[in-house]
Amino acid sequence: MRPRDRERDDALRRVVARHARAMIAVARRYERDERDVDEIVADAITLAFHHGDLLAAGTEAQIRSWLLRTVRKLCANHVRREQTRRKAFDRLAAQPLPLVPSAEEQLIEFEMLQEEGAAAHALHTRVESALAGLPAEQRALLIENALGRRSVDIAKEAGVSDGSVRKRLFLARRAFLSAFYGVDVDSSSAEPASGTPRGGDASE
Repeated sequence: MRPRDRERDDALRRVVARHARAMIAVARRYERDERDVDEIVADAITLAFHHGDLLAAGTEAQIRSWLLRTVRKLCANHVRREQTRRKAFDRLAAQPLPLVPSAEEQLIEFEMLQEEGAAAHALHTRVESALAGLPAEQRALLIENALGRRSVDIAKEAGVSDGSVRKRLFLARRAFLSAFYGVDVDSSSAEPASGTPRGGDASE
């Protein structure tokens, strides 16, 4: 592989990775079986690299659009029959979708983005509301921990023990989850790991 082709594929790989979740979400609109979802997304990614030169000329927004439209095209054929989907793959390998979508495809994509945006906005609103209902100390502690600060570092700065901070984090998480879900959350679901941020690595 020529260095230029390797650079092109590396750049495309990064773009595909950023939009893989959106591709999976589109496939799940059509397919119930996760194995079919995985196969369709894999086929779309294969086609992306097959047409790397075409996609290299586009913006990231155009590449995202191309990826999602290709997934929809493969899904539409898969709904009809597996054999037809393989024909669709071969057809798209020989003649890819244009980088710029048609007016109809643009409308479909716009509606999907609107739905995604509405869901993201609703989640953001719920998180903000749950945080706003917490005491300032709990809110600040949760945000610091979410940003990756370890409990031992927070404790050292505050002049208290690590155990004290972990207990406060435990109570803050429980209060946040209870507010977020609107029900009292079992304390075991909010238990922090010793000395680490939520989802963190003790070695950091």
